[in-house]
Amino acid sequence: GVEHARYWLGARCLPKRKAWPSAKEKQPYLSGTKRPRHVPNAEALCWYDTPQTTLYIRLKTAFMLLSGLCLLRIIQGCVVFVLAVAAINMANVLPLRSWRALWLGAARWLTYLLLASLGYYKVPVTGAFAGPEEVRLLMGNHVCLIEVIVMFAEAFPSFVSRAENLSIPLFTGIVHAVDAILVDRAVASSRGGALEEIRKRVCDDEGSSTGTQVMIFPEGTCNNSNTLFRFNKGPFSLGKPVQMACFQYPYRSYNPAYIGRALGGNELGDVILHCTMQFVNRIEV
Repeated sequence: GVEHARYWLGARCLPKRKAWPSAKEKQPYLSGTKRPRHVPNAEALCWYDTPQTTLYIRLKTAFMLLSGLCLLRIIQGCVVFVLAVAAINMANVLPLRSWRALWLGAARWLTYLLLASLGYYKVPVTGAFAGPEEVRLLMGNHVCLIEVIVMFAEAFPSFVSRAENLSIPLFTGIVHAVDAILVDRAVASSRGGALEEIRKRVCDDEGSSTGTQVMIFPEGTCNNSNTLFRFNKGPFSLGKPVQMACFQYPYRSYNPAYIGRALGGNELGDVILHCTMQFVNRIEV
């Protein structure tokens, strides 16, 4: 409770990060006279620092498991997720703007309740996501599943995903609801087909407020939340406006990066389990 109150009041438990660079500080990078610092692959991908094995972490894990709070969060998240998928599908039943607004509004609240089930009680957003009449491509850095949920709650865009993700329970319902674009990484032609489908959606009824936005993570994979991978040029080759979103995770006890156990990180189940065992998780957009 104390940690929740500190977070809501802005009394952060972590030291405040450096502010965004000013226009003067960014000028050398924009003019090309200075390049961003490059890090070796070992630091960019394999470096992972949580979960820690301190006494505090062990006591907190034992409390969350033995008290049943972790299980309660997981059950709540599953129920809310099913309701959110149902609401998104209901929004597509009738082609009426008021009907769609009603169900998407319900889905938005359910989505944020889902984030609360994972410990993300507060999602501070600097700025706002543009509507489809201004921008059709929404892009962001990719760390785990959380930024996907946040961007989805803010704009309800379609998205590009691996075909393997269809094995995730209830994920198929979301794919059908937003007409997602699936990519089979084992088939070389699949990527070209996905880019062509993105092109069609971006150029279809350009300038209309009823068009479909597409959510893309141009890194093509998840990073460890401390570095940024080089963006693939495919989405930028369309020559259309894009809106970038930067997701930061000012963590203390748990880094939610979805980089796989082979690299010392987490699989999807690990991310969900460890998130539910934290008192508070933090994200900044």
